[in-house]
Amino acid sequence: MQYGRSPHGLLHIVYVNMEGCIKGAQDLTCTPLVKEDYTADKRLADLTIMCKLKGCNPEYGDWFWAKYASGGTVQKEGKPEGYIACHMGRVGHDFIMTSDC
Repeated sequence: MQYGRSPHGLLHIVYVNMEGCIKGAQDLTCTPLVKEDYTADKRLADLTIMCKLKGCNPEYGDWFWAKYASGGTVQKEGKPEGYIACHMGRVGHDFIMTSDC
């Protein structure tokens, strides 16, 4: 668990399947990048996910974004403007944040 910033809450855990992402970089498919967002008292607040899907979003690296409440309800999905705006600062890194968001 590490400290985070808005919009992901005070704490989060990020899961990445490096092998899947390395293979994915070659053919524009990728296993999801999953971030568990936690409250200050370490309760799961929601999940945010980004996954490359060929043809999904060519203007923004073919990334599909989604946010799910802790109970599984879809809060946002697809190409949410706020997600794209946040990740635009990382165009040179394939829109992937490492510690800025």
